[in-house]
Amino acid sequence: MQRSLNLLDKVIRNVDRLDRLIIKPTKKATGPSDAYLAFQRKYYMRPDLFVKDCFVWGQNEGPAEHQIDALKRLITYNRLAMRGPHGMGKTAFASWCIWWFSLTRDGEDWKMPTTASVHLQVKEYLWPEVHKWASRLRWDIIGRPPVREKIELMDLSIRLRTGSAFAAVTGKASSIEGAHAEHVFVVFDEAKAISDPVFNAIEGAFSVGKEHLALAISTPGDATGRFHDIQMQKPGYEDWNVRHVTRDECIKAGRMRLDWAEARLRQWGADNAVYINRVLGDFADQKTQNGLIPRAWVQLARARWRVADEMRHQWRRMKGFGIDVAESPDSTVFAPKYDWNGAPLIDTLEVLQPTIDQMLIASAVEARTRQWNRWARIDVIGMGAGVFDRARQLGVRVEGFDARGTAEGKLDVTGELTFANMRAWAYWRLRDMLNPANGISVALPDDQMLEDELCAHTYRQRDSGLYEIRSKDHVKKAIGRSPDRADAVVIALLPDPVAPKPQPGRAPSRQIG
Repeated sequence: MQRSLNLLDKVIRNVDRLDRLIIKPTKKATGPSDAYLAFQRKYYMRPDLFVKDCFVWGQNEGPAEHQIDALKRLITYNRLAMRGPHGMGKTAFASWCIWWFSLTRDGEDWKMPTTASVHLQVKEYLWPEVHKWASRLRWDIIGRPPVREKIELMDLSIRLRTGSAFAAVTGKASSIEGAHAEHVFVVFDEAKAISDPVFNAIEGAFSVGKEHLALAISTPGDATGRFHDIQMQKPGYEDWNVRHVTRDECIKAGRMRLDWAEARLRQWGADNAVYINRVLGDFADQKTQNGLIPRAWVQLARARWRVADEMRHQWRRMKGFGIDVAESPDSTVFAPKYDWNGAPLIDTLEVLQPTIDQMLIASAVEARTRQWNRWARIDVIGMGAGVFDRARQLGVRVEGFDARGTAEGKLDVTGELTFANMRAWAYWRLRDMLNPANGISVALPDDQMLEDELCAHTYRQRDSGLYEIRSKDHVKKAIGRSPDRADAVVIALLPDPVAPKPQPGRAPSRQIG
């Protein structure tokens, strides 16, 4: 009997222990809190108040007047196209809109595609900015816990209870057209480079549902494309509200320094497309404003050469040759580079008779470099590659220049512009050298054909933001010949090659590159 009681007592104790180990079921999930619902009611139609109230702002921080005005326009007109200079705060503005729409529409059927012309724009610029502003949200005002990383906030998306904001850059306009929901907000980042089919797809996304918002935001580019047509309010785009953020508004907001803007005016010129796009935040006439080198700058360099020619005794030393190798019927050109009182000078160009004989040209390179004991830099595209190889075999101190090479890390004198290839950087570098604002005082030979070739070059900005120089074929159509003289001068005026350090116990090498 006692044994039975002891066994029963043991069973009871085990059951009690087991009961304590069992995980109690959690309470049934509830809907949004009253505080969250109150937040949504208050800010549903007030993105301007959301930005002011629901982010943590430091001292002297906060949205600029032009940004608050744009937020009000967005909710009033539903479609907002905003252009302006670098510094207007476009990526931050787009991020605020993404958070406002996501949090205030949570609980309803909503979608928010964010797109650009290239995936890099949304991956490296827009969505990192969205993550940055997530850390500054006032969750105490919003009335819900902070979004959970990797669950609600992913690298390129926000996924809440009833909708999502996401990157949609696939090269297919249908990625936006299929974004059907009761509430849709499409963000076009760097809209100047976005194709017409993607803009057209917005109408597919807006064909159903009850709320449709669109934001197209960009610094201006060429005076072409859908974003330009919208900004100019061409027929059919009157339902877009247009906002031009000016240079003065950015300066007033502390997002552009006045001294920087004035320096860029001196650097680029009031009529230059780069200044108009990046500082004034406006479109430039593509036909008249994208010439690379103003003729007046080349004429000043020719005038300096004429003065120098009368004072050849001040020419300190010959430095080397820039050589553009061309196949017949074009001509190979030698551009001798001198140091004239601390400034670069190109002496009279030597133009060889058209030939396809690489050995003959290589022999000419050897003769001139040995005469002066100086280097040569050779264009290695096409026939120039064979000339370069032969010159090296002859022991010439030679460096190759490949205009197709990447220009990663190469900037203009302002540190603002990046380039599509080495040709673009090299030509822009010459532009900076000729610009009187930089005080370099480069001298160019008194050669009308050279002037015409330099001034025939134009540039454009790619969708990626990189600047490129129009092709040689473009120049040939303009002047009827290949710009061989200009290419040789550009090659000569690149930074001087650095001679290799001599190896211990060995004679110094005469080769570079």
